[in-house]
Amino acid sequence: MRRSRHSKKLSISVVIPAYRAEATIRTSINSALGQTRAPEEVMVVLDGAAPVLERSLDSHYGSAIKILNTHNGGDCRARNLGIAAAGGDWIAHLDADDIWMANKLERQIELIERAEGLSIVHSGYSIFGLSDGQAEDRTPAHESMMDFVPMLMRRTVKLSTALVRRDIGISLPAWARLAGDIIFFAECARMGKHFGYDPTPLVAARQHHGQLTRQHGTVLFEHFENRLHWLELVRPLVERSDYFQALGGLIEQMYWLARQASEAGQAAEARRALKRANDLTKDACRARIDQLLSTAPGAKEASQARDQQSVLR
Repeated sequence: MRRSRHSKKLSISVVIPAYRAEATIRTSINSALGQTRAPEEVMVVLDGAAPVLERSLDSHYGSAIKILNTHNGGDCRARNLGIAAAGGDWIAHLDADDIWMANKLERQIELIERAEGLSIVHSGYSIFGLSDGQAEDRTPAHESMMDFVPMLMRRTVKLSTALVRRDIGISLPAWARLAGDIIFFAECARMGKHFGYDPTPLVAARQHHGQLTRQHGTVLFEHFENRLHWLELVRPLVERSDYFQALGGLIEQMYWLARQASEAGQAAEARRALKRANDLTKDACRARIDQLLSTAPGAKEASQARDQQSVLR
């Protein structure tokens, strides 16, 4: 691990969850250990990995990394385990198949030191491994105070680019095997956490062959249901207009999923998605009528007594 020439005022723990990552994890670990501003520790959380991988990593890296084990608990649970065991002030997330640019942490620490009150910093990233052999840069739109509604609709923050305050008080949703990162950052935005952003692509994210086609059907349906579950959890805590805007966006995505499944020849998944979207539309219409009745002259807005505790603690 390289010696840092920068101040050690901020301590950083890297957390790398690993599930079936034998072919890629060493490249990811090397990119964390090769930073121009070295992290204080690199935590590798093996989620149901074969013992031979642990022995191999321990033999190759020795004390340069710390290895934890869990048993097929899912990505978010593995990350939470690593965070709980970490000693750094900031947690740097890294997927076991992604690669950091050598100056990733250095640039992000400089951003933290320039701007006060940041809870999260993230960056642009590039995607490699596409079918045409090209790389593609992604620079998501950014505001320092993000709105949870658009964040719930799409992956605004790539988790491998994120550096998060350890004392943020919000955990990744262990119940969500899919869309946990989207839910986490939506909750951070709902709780008013400040985001810092560097548009420079500081991470190379791997696109596996076949990954897009697998997103049809069951996987995306669960992805949708997890985001909807979180939205229902926070429903009493957010403005009604925000709730209905988010719900409308998710319903639109479910109709999109029904079309995609149909075009892919997945008739059963298409019917399931269409029925779910239709049912949600009916429920939303009924809830909207109830809202109009509840806001009649003399009625109190529920938002006046909003609870500010995170639902992901």
